[in-house]
Amino acid sequence: MSYKFKYGNTEIEVPKKSESLCYQYDLGNNVNLNSLTMEGYYHQAINANASTALNYPIAEAGLLTVIKRGYIYQTYHTYCNSGFWYRSQYNGSWYPWKKSADTNLLTWNNMSGKPTSYTPTNHNHAYATWLGAQYASGGDWLGFYSAYGGSRRGYLQHTASSFYILSETGNIILSPKTDVLCNANLILGNVNFISGRTTSGASVGMLVRGDDNNVYVGYYNNGTIIRGSFCKLGSASGATITSDRNLKKNITPLNDYELFFSKLKPVSFVYDITHHKRTHLGFISQDVEKALKESSLNNEKFSGLCIDKISNCQIYDEDSDERILLNKGIKEIYSLRYEEFIALNTHMIQKQQTEIDSLKKEIQELKEMILSL
Repeated sequence: MSYKFKYGNTEIEVPKKSESLCYQYDLGNNVNLNSLTMEGYYHQAINANASTALNYPIAEAGLLTVIKRGYIYQTYHTYCNSGFWYRSQYNGSWYPWKKSADTNLLTWNNMSGKPTSYTPTNHNHAYATWLGAQYASGGDWLGFYSAYGGSRRGYLQHTASSFYILSETGNIILSPKTDVLCNANLILGNVNFISGRTTSGASVGMLVRGDDNNVYVGYYNNGTIIRGSFCKLGSASGATITSDRNLKKNITPLNDYELFFSKLKPVSFVYDITHHKRTHLGFISQDVEKALKESSLNNEKFSGLCIDKISNCQIYDEDSDERILLNKGIKEIYSLRYEEFIALNTHMIQKQQTEIDSLKKEIQELKEMILSL
């Protein structure tokens, strides 16, 4: 008995080896394994007949097993080195042969997916040995070195309560794609300068501890904005505002602001915040803006009025220090620099005092005239 199949236009007959429940055949030469779909054992006894061009997984003699259960499964077991391959056919197409793992270690040559330019002879694990040795001998720290046996550039260290990242050669740079988040207090020790940088790389000071042991916020040639709907300044000596003549120009008297002064409307008010009850004295910014317009002035002529565009309005309840979001659709928030009103108040008081002195003098003269009658 034999098994016949066609390979191209050639009909090939494989003699049956023995009578058993599974068919057993001897494979000769020129038999393409892709054409073997009948269940059974197929033995190839000669290495020369086992060609990868005939879809053998390897050019070695061995035993092919074919099982057909809906799909077709082939396994190939070589005779000399216990190599074992497997594949299957689905929808008329064969999947590639895959080698099954065995107890033998894979060599570099038979590994799939390996880089072609980095052979085992180029591997050097001395760095890992050096790093591990330094960690073991150095205690609770892990060092980073310039080269094997080179100088230490920095290290990670931990104690019972802290974890450290230390550099011995230069800066420590954090370069995230998004924000750096801190879920606890950020404490900076022995820091003289915290610097921000512009997009062009220029340094912009944020916090400086000077040689006089004072703490400075901002940079000497940049504007500094402290934003907050509720800010407290605690100082035993008060706040200082630079007012050097050498830093000013276009110095003029305030005669043009007298009409503006007369249109100001001092009021009392309570902030429209939950639980807020304290009464404040001051001005309404929109009223100040109106007074400027009625006096042929604008906020460029009076820096005491500030208008900022915002995405939402937040304010602190001064009674509870609770931050509250005011959902009122506010796109601009008006604020005032009350110290800008001081000079105008002084100007008007001085003018009134001059008028009072003049009236007092006139009254005195009238009294003397009456007495002389």
